[in-house]
Amino acid sequence: MPKTVARLFPLESNSSAHISELDFLIATPLSVTSPTSTAAVANEVDLKYNHLFTILEFQIKGSGNLKAVRLITNATLAFSSGTLDITQTAPAARTAYNFASQTGTSSEVTTTLTTAATLTSNNTDTKVYMVINPGTPTGNCLIGLTSDGTTWQYIYKAAPTEGFKRGVKYVVSVDAGVVDFYTVTSSTEKVWMDRNLGVSRVAISSGDSQAYGYYYQWGRGSDGHQISTSITIASLATSDTPGHGNFITADAAPYDWRNPQNDNLWQGVNGINNPCPAGFRIPTETEWTAEWEIWEPKNAAGAFASPLKITIAGYRHWVTAEYTDQNIYGSYWSSTTIGTESKYMLIGSSNAYINDLGRAYGFSVRCIKD
Repeated sequence: MPKTVARLFPLESNSSAHISELDFLIATPLSVTSPTSTAAVANEVDLKYNHLFTILEFQIKGSGNLKAVRLITNATLAFSSGTLDITQTAPAARTAYNFASQTGTSSEVTTTLTTAATLTSNNTDTKVYMVINPGTPTGNCLIGLTSDGTTWQYIYKAAPTEGFKRGVKYVVSVDAGVVDFYTVTSSTEKVWMDRNLGVSRVAISSGDSQAYGYYYQWGRGSDGHQISTSITIASLATSDTPGHGNFITADAAPYDWRNPQNDNLWQGVNGINNPCPAGFRIPTETEWTAEWEIWEPKNAAGAFASPLKITIAGYRHWVTAEYTDQNIYGSYWSSTTIGTESKYMLIGSSNAYINDLGRAYGFSVRCIKD
């Protein structure tokens, strides 16, 4: 009989009995000589089986029901099909196998329960397991929870510093009572964050100052410049990452914080400086226009009445860095560029429309799910 090695590292949980049902195993390549006799063979072939993937054990506490758990990162977590050369030498412990190909890759995995679980105040009462591809995501992971499969709440969790290693089971403690943001689905059937970046609550009015959030210069990451207390600097950046958290002022055309300009900083979920959580991105001009078309009326009142609960947070001036037009206009960046400028949605008391301006302006950001 072959020997199956099913030990997990680290041994952090109270049970690993589930592993044989969830993980995939591959034998270390071994060459043997077929016996010429049909008699009993004295020496057995001793095979060692190695894990291919990574196991996550979510231990969840809270109240109410739990129907599904989702993990989103900026690394490949799953694929629909792949090719693996089983004759390859087994990699070192915790190191991933080399797949010749993987198709249908995804940075999102969802485990849906056949029957919803009832959460308690003890997180060891509810455990949900997930098999993922080994990898090294950067930044925060997003853990999503839903009680009905429709409305999701999300919690930020830092990715392991060493990434998700092959053959390792990671135990993740989750408090369902702690929420970083929810998502909302608009009439366009697009899924959005329910608040601006930098906000801890959903707006209660279009002029709710506690729901204004951060002010991003177009194309910059979350390096600190977007925070209201950031200081200014007049020296333009020459790279995609300025190396500081100052708000860069620009008093000459093309009014960009970067010289030379780069149009590709916020393009899609994998944009170089995408400031949105994993699995989310800056909306396009077309996506903002689609929302505007269903607002009624097509102004700040209609924008707030929509599922997005849009605020009119004003903007940060590109030269003085002063906060301007708060509770008068809302300015929301899109990922779309035109010439030396970028498109944004301008929202006021009488109307709302797409406009374009220089990229040194500090505008609000609302993220959309990819």
